Amino acid sequence: MVIQDLGIIELVDSSTFIMGGVKTTANANSKAGSGTAQAGAEAGALGKTTKTITKTSTSVREDGLVSSSRASGKALSIAKDGNNTSRSSDRSNSQFFGIG
Repeated sequence: MVIQDLGIIELVDSSTFIMGGVKTTANANSKAGSGTAQAGAEAGALGKTTKTITKTSTSVREDGLVSSSRASGKALSIAKDGNNTSRSSDRSNSQFFGIG
């Protein structure tokens, strides 16, 4: 077997770079207990067009013998780049009710 030329190399000069892509993250957490409520939310997006939304809510009520707490967190992120789209979302809800 005689192998004379297996490869052809062509050099190309290009000043344009191909970059792109999309990435999203979303995280929500909540905790409710006797006399306490905590909520957190975070959202991140990378792309040509991005949108992030976070919302948290807490409430604590103590009325004599009854104690109640609520906590909620929501996170949403959207990223677009050409034909690529990424969407992430997370939600967390916590409730506590106690007597005594």
